[in-house]
Amino acid sequence: MTMMTTANPSTAASPAAAPARLPRPLSRLMGLAAVLPMRRLSPLHPRQVGLEVRDLTLPGEAGPLAAWFVPHPDARAGVVLCHGYSDSRAQFLPLMRPLHEAGFHVLSFDFRAHGRSGGRICTYGAREQYDVATALDWLRSETGLQTHGLMGCSMGGVSSILAAATDDDVAAVASDCAFARLEDMPEQRLRFLPPSMRVPAGIHLARAAQEWTGIPASEVNPEATLRSWKSRPLMLIHGEKDRLTPPEHAHRLARAAGEQVDLWLVPGAPHAQSRAHAGAVYPRRVCEFFRKHLPTAH
Repeated sequence: MTMMTTANPSTAASPAAAPARLPRPLSRLMGLAAVLPMRRLSPLHPRQVGLEVRDLTLPGEAGPLAAWFVPHPDARAGVVLCHGYSDSRAQFLPLMRPLHEAGFHVLSFDFRAHGRSGGRICTYGAREQYDVATALDWLRSETGLQTHGLMGCSMGGVSSILAAATDDDVAAVASDCAFARLEDMPEQRLRFLPPSMRVPAGIHLARAAQEWTGIPASEVNPEATLRSWKSRPLMLIHGEKDRLTPPEHAHRLARAAGEQVDLWLVPGAPHAQSRAHAGAVYPRRVCEFFRKHLPTAH
């Protein structure tokens, strides 16, 4: 404390100024690492769990989107599944059969820059929301049904909330371990650093990522989105032991959404592992949520 009060103002560096001193090649490399996800090409396929599935290629904004469609003969609504960062449509494979058996069409796709889809750069929901819109448009065109639901994990949950905000035909959204604001995440992901380094490093990482995406982190703000979107049912799932995106993010989203929020904190679950920790309770609660708020099969 004494050092701070006696430091020469002309030489003392604020946290915000520190990132500017990093070498530019390192700056660009850090930004690229943040927005270039590792592609996970899962060998799993819905046919392996006995589902009749159509392999699709949807016309995405940043390139073709690889997708699976599991139709239900009597469905009156569908559910679009939206995976998390550096994952793929196979992340939700264990949920596809329960949703189908609950009477819904099911569509699962790879986001841009993920899985077998086109594109190179990830924007953590800013543009991925348009991939969700593409999936919804295809589902409406294919089935003739207008009303559908969205289920997303982490980045997929964020993208689902953002997409639903501009689509009144999305009747219900379930989101697992989504963040409240992207601006909060760089510092959170660098929590292994001492506090004196964490803040400036987080600022620098955000600036560097913006150089590649052209999108400031402030534009990805599901918390603010929920304050203004048309009221509709929202299910928020979050692991109590999530250190990448702490449970406080779920509480913030719930407060922003106001009415019709079902908040479920899963004991012992780390980030994106609520399904594994909750076991059979997870698909049951998700299916119950959608059956309650979407038109169901006759």
